[in-house]
Parts: sequence; C-alpha cells; structure tokens
Amino acid sequence: MGKKTRNISIVATTILAMAGWASAELLIGWDKGVGTNYSYNASGISGNLYTAKTAGAKTDGNSTDGTFGSAFTGADTSANWAVAMNTNAAVGAEKNLLGIRIANNTGSDLALDALHVDISRLSANSPQDFILQYGYGNLTGMTSGDLIGSVIGLSATGKISDYYDADFSLTGMTDYVLANGQSATFQLIAQNGLNANNAYVDNIAISGSVIPEPATLGLVTVIGAALFGIRRMMLL
Repeated sequence: MGKKTRNISIVATTILAMAGWASAELLIGWDKGVGTNYSYNASGISGNLYTAKTAGAKTDGNSTDGTFGSAFTGADTSANWAVAMNTNAAVGAEKNLLGIRIANNTGSDLALDALHVDISRLSANSPQDFILQYGYGNLTGMTSGDLIGSVIGLSATGKISDYYDADFSLTGMTDYVLANGQSATFQLIAQNGLNANNAYVDNIAISGSVIPEPATLGLVTVIGAALFGIRRMMLL
C-alpha cells in the first residue's frame, strides 16, 4: 500500500468514526421492573415506566430471546418479570396502558429513532392488538393521543417464551428531537381483548443518537472535503 493510499485510509477511518453518531444506539432499556428500574441507560439518559395499576408488574413471565424488540441484544433472558396488560372494562381498563418516558440530559440534542418492545399474547382471549401513541412531553407539534404505530392480530405464545418483537419507528413524528433537558412520554395501549385476560410485555427500550455540536459537524465537513481532494489527486 502506497503512502497516499494509507493517508486516504486514515482520513476515511476518522470520518466514519466521527460520523458514527448518525447510527442509532440503545439509549435506555427495561427488563426487570417498572419505575426508574431500567437495566441499561446511556450516559445522560434517564426515564421510567409507569402503569395505572401497580399489579401490572408480574414475576411469572419473561421474553427469552435476549433482545429489545428485534434490533438490540443484551436483554435478560433469565429474570422472570413482565408487565401484564388487559382490557378489563370492569376496572376502567386501567391496565391497558403502559407509559414509557425518556429524558435527555446529555448536554446535546437527542434524535429519537425507535421504540422497541417484546409482546406476548397469553391466550386466545388476551389483547391481540397494540398501538403506540404520543403521551406528553416537549416534542413540538405532537399532541396527546397522536398515533405512532401499531401491531395487529398477534398470536398466543405464553408467559415465558420467545415473545413477538415489535419496533415502532419514531422518525415519522412531526418532531423527534429532544433538546437537552427535555423529555417525552409514549403510551403503549392494549386493545381487542376479553376482560382480565392478560398479555405480557417485556424488554422495552428506546433507541436514538446524540446530535453533535455544530463545531463537530463543521470538522467532519472539513475532513470530508480533504478526503475528496486527496481522492481527486490520486485520480490525476
């Protein structure tokens, strides 16, 4: 490999490393409980899960595939924990909603990419449809109840099994960027079930990427221009 070729390789590697922020990464994930008991959080990221009924947290079920949705590995396969959701109208359907909140304190803007969750329909009478909607927070142009996505007609899989992997894209929202100090809460809602027959959800996570400061973006642009110039010299 010649000297000029090595220089191009070094510059290219630098650009790819600095541009890595554009690839979504796991920001926060839960596989052991509700509240602020997240099992993973990136630096500067926090959040919590909430249900209207504390009985929604169960210790007799879990997803066994080790993933958050279909995209990220690292979820616990051994801990027996899941959130039970049903559509029991007799108690006002309080257990049909799971709130998922993320807060950005990274010091930079945060681009949200997707919400990931594993879902199991326990029986033929369990909720078979799930929708994700915006709850509340600081995303401009979004109002409570705005639909983000849905999964329809799930099959029954059982309490402890390879749950269905659901990945809801967040990039189609009017605004999916949280400034430093801002937060957003999403709501997963169970539908089309019979009374108190539960579905279980586990391995809940949000992915995204930190947006670098303008000075960093400017440096990437300069290096990119330098690479382009070197490549042109090689072709001459």
